[in-house]
Amino acid sequence: MTAQTGVLSQPNSEIVKRPAAITVICVLGFIGVGLSVPMILSEIARQIGSWFGPYACFVAVVNLICMIGLWSSKKWGLYTYSALVLVNQVVLAAKGEWNALVLIVQTLVILIILYHLHPETRPTYVQVAMYVKRKVWAVIVAYMIGIHNPYREVHDDPEEIVYTIDDTEEQEDSAPR
Repeated sequence: MTAQTGVLSQPNSEIVKRPAAITVICVLGFIGVGLSVPMILSEIARQIGSWFGPYACFVAVVNLICMIGLWSSKKWGLYTYSALVLVNQVVLAAKGEWNALVLIVQTLVILIILYHLHPETRPTYVQVAMYVKRKVWAVIVAYMIGIHNPYREVHDDPEEIVYTIDDTEEQEDSAPR
């Protein structure tokens, strides 16, 4: 009896406060799981395909397990969520329903969780953030150059280009020397 009392009365110096970002992710995850239940049983799910209802149920259950793990600040919650994201991306790509925005959001969630659950990955997190920032900037610049390039010539038909070259050569040959 005294051993049990001693264990219970000892101060727990290992209590770690859950980061606010993980709390927000988990609350949104729990809300998402709750909102997905009616969708699983809806007519829209049946219209997508007979495979979608069971698959959405599987994703909802695994997502709930992941959120419970993350709420408890367990690394297995992160690993399970990462595996779920990977499986979900493969299934969506195979069914022709892949969306880059979903991948971007899920990747940001994983990076935020990594930042808070794995302090040793913080330098890597900063490096990844800088890499992504540079790539996004490069895409923006390339897009703007592609749209606003004054040197870009627009030709509707490849035959028109050949005709223009042939016409120019004929004019040069007929010019007085």
